[in-house]
Amino acid sequence: INDIGNIRFYFDNNAQPAIDKPILQFFQANEFPFQKPLVGDWLFSSGGYVCYQPIPFAQHLKITTTKLAKFYHIDYHLIHSPEKVKSFPETTDEEIGIIKTSYLKLQKIGEDPKPVPANELVITKEIVLPAGTKIILFNNSGAGRINSIKMQGLDKNNLRKLILRGFWDSETTPCIESPVNDFFGCGFGNTNFKSLPIGMNNGEYYCYFPMPFNQSGKLELENGNKSPVTFQYTIKWNKTVKTSEQLAYLHARFNQMLTKTGTPYTILQTQGNGLFAGVVLTMQGVNIGF
Repeated sequence: INDIGNIRFYFDNNAQPAIDKPILQFFQANEFPFQKPLVGDWLFSSGGYVCYQPIPFAQHLKITTTKLAKFYHIDYHLIHSPEKVKSFPETTDEEIGIIKTSYLKLQKIGEDPKPVPANELVITKEIVLPAGTKIILFNNSGAGRINSIKMQGLDKNNLRKLILRGFWDSETTPCIESPVNDFFGCGFGNTNFKSLPIGMNNGEYYCYFPMPFNQSGKLELENGNKSPVTFQYTIKWNKTVKTSEQLAYLHARFNQMLTKTGTPYTILQTQGNGLFAGVVLTMQGVNIGF
């Protein structure tokens, strides 16, 4: 995008832009409030120039570039109470404080947001898993909760056939069954991806979803590759008191299929009560280069 000049924001039909910057400078995220992790260039993001900083406008907004942009995508919301909206950059001291506090929280994405239990236990091991075998990463009888899982040292070329399974209480069918990279949110392998509950940061996969169990909990890893796999993992967990209350068991399921034009793709079909926590949707064109 270095050949499209300046990006300009015109608010409320004003003839002069309130923002007028070389587009590369805009995405360098060096000025408040356009800062990381809401703003970044292709090195910071998954490959594009992005800005997720909310930019309010009261009556009208026009965004231009001095030269033609080959591709762009803009999301916006229309608010039906315009008297409550002030156009950028009108901001109170209170609002500035909220923005700065939010940035500090967002910059900690990749760290466990939950408080550390006083009785937390830690399992850390380095494993060489032979081809065609599986290993138990965690196995506990009694009530407890896994607080986090981290894995590192994995080769990007063998992730899809490295299957993670999780069993809670009396379940004989895995509640978790997924290739490790997809479980951590990285469908295309070793790609930096950070969200609040899952991600991969500098080669380390992490999951901070709480995984409670009342009677027993087990995690296992199967190597479906034709060669051994070496990796390190850390599981943090703590014992809890058995309860008669219904637990929110973590379920994660991997599915892969070739879609058909005009046919809906079913992401989830289940029954009972629960909470849909999210989906990682990874798509790849059939034709190389698409």
